[in-house]
Amino acid sequence: MNERMVVWWQARTLREKGFLGGLAVLVAILVGQSLLWQPAASHVEVLQRELPALGTDLEQMQGLVTVLESRPGGTRKEAPLQGQALVTALDKSLRDSGIETATLTPQ
Repeated sequence: MNERMVVWWQARTLREKGFLGGLAVLVAILVGQSLLWQPAASHVEVLQRELPALGTDLEQMQGLVTVLESRPGGTRKEAPLQGQALVTALDKSLRDSGIETATLTPQ
């Protein structure tokens, strides 16, 4: 097969080889554009449309953090609860909310 291609290529004139080479470059550019550039460009457009909404969400969350930090006890300085202390706090919170719980054991 490869030998047949070489024989075929050598039978082409210089003008035909130039035309076929230019055509191959054009096909490579079009394939590259359709497989690489176009999907990336459309993804960038989607991200640019979503970015303002994400910025608004971030500002809202930062505002809520400011509000929570300004409340008494809003910032936790102590370490997060772990083990049995976490289970006890969770159980108390659920009972305070009126939710009955089964016995919880830490893993």
